[in-house]
Amino acid sequence: MRLRLPGRLAVELDEYRGLYVQAHGHEIDLAALIEGILEQFLASDRFFQRRQRSIPAAPSDAEPKTP
Repeated sequence: MRLRLPGRLAVELDEYRGLYVQAHGHEIDLAALIEGILEQFLASDRFFQRRQRSIPAAPSDAEPKTP
């Protein structure tokens, strides 16, 4: 996925990545950082979580299929 961010948001994300490096002592790939931010956002969105719980789970490809 490609993502183009508006100027100020791109700058703030880069600043956030810098703070991450200071706090954790190691570099992080920008894609991995964005993935973590989005996961946390979705996990904290109560409406989204409630909606997800109300949708029946789709069968997994790992489950054996009966003929």
